[in-house]
Amino acid sequence: AEGGKMAKQLVSVLNNEPELRDYVWAAFSKACDGIREPPSELAKAVQESNRSCLQTLSGRILPEMFNAYCKGHAEGQEQDASRVGYKKSLALGAVQSYVRISDGQLVGGLFKKLVARLLKAVSDQSEGDEKS
Repeated sequence: AEGGKMAKQLVSVLNNEPELRDYVWAAFSKACDGIREPPSELAKAVQESNRSCLQTLSGRILPEMFNAYCKGHAEGQEQDASRVGYKKSLALGAVQSYVRISDGQLVGGLFKKLVARLLKAVSDQSEGDEKS
């Protein structure tokens, strides 16, 4: 609705307000899980409309979710390990919930891009280590 205004706001919070990140992860999980298994008759009535909306936005939201996960990982280097583990679990659960309602081809393309970025980062790091 409104051109994905709420989703854009959630992504902005996810990326720019680390203290609220856990709540946004939970919100995305709840929204996506509610589409897969509607908790009420009202939710069933709007299920396909909600699915369509989130699928339309998934090409923008999923990459931002991955970026936020990476930010959280970098920020968590100096935090308590159990807290970091909880945050990672919450984030990965949200991504997994979103992927389950997204187009398979889109998800496959994003996965290939992520693997390519990871390989490049590892390659660049190993080249830097060899020069040292």
